[in-house]
Amino acid sequence: MISCKYVKLSAALAATAILGLSNVSPANAQALRSFILVNDTSETSSINISEDSGATFANVTAGRYKGSINGVIVNVLCNDLKHGISFGSGYTANVQYNITSPSGSLVSSYYQGGLASALTNGDFTTVSAAEANKRASENAWITDNFINSNAATYASNITGSTDLNTNLAALQFAMWDIDQDGGDGTAAGTVRLGASSAAYATEINYFLTQAALHTTYTSNTAYFIQGPSTAIGTHQQFFSAVVPEPSTYAMMFGMTMAGALFLRKRIRTRRK
Repeated sequence: MISCKYVKLSAALAATAILGLSNVSPANAQALRSFILVNDTSETSSINISEDSGATFANVTAGRYKGSINGVIVNVLCNDLKHGISFGSGYTANVQYNITSPSGSLVSSYYQGGLASALTNGDFTTVSAAEANKRASENAWITDNFINSNAATYASNITGSTDLNTNLAALQFAMWDIDQDGGDGTAAGTVRLGASSAAYATEINYFLTQAALHTTYTSNTAYFIQGPSTAIGTHQQFFSAVVPEPSTYAMMFGMTMAGALFLRKRIRTRRK
């Protein structure tokens, strides 16, 4: 298993996973849905970071990825550097909770709460309840305001760059820094920016500064995508996303089924 920033493609697995999506039957249709990480690096960049307080640095891929949730493609940002997933891999994800939902205990395979659940239970970092809620709020604010951003969002140079991929990489680093270090900047804490990627610092600090203004933010749209677990610390990757409402899934499923029936009818007609 590899970290979200090192995602790679298994072509056969990706094809099998995507084709088999409609066959997945989650235990709880209201909370559990099939999640697959889509092979798309078009909105990522390579940046140099440290995960060990500056002891070592490595080039990693940061930016915005795509996830397939019951066949609906959404933009996702990974929450932590401790868990992993590969392109084409997936799991039955719990999307019942918003990122800012109250902390809950681990029951069976999933936390019964939002991001604060992982932050207070020691899944990839351990902080107080108050600090966990603060980090969850900042994470959710970033998710709601920027996860679906496009080139037009940065056209006025609000962050220091007009380049979409530069901003998305900075956005992802900011989320890692908020979740792991509480948003302490690019040169402190566990997660740090390498000197060779100093050009990203202005954009990263923009997102961190804006997020820091929203420490009590509550979201109704920024969802906490949990992978299953066997125990605290053994989860699959956590993601942030703005997930479509259940009615959207129903509509997408209906369109998929209608398309399949139409295609089957055309094939039968041609055979006659």
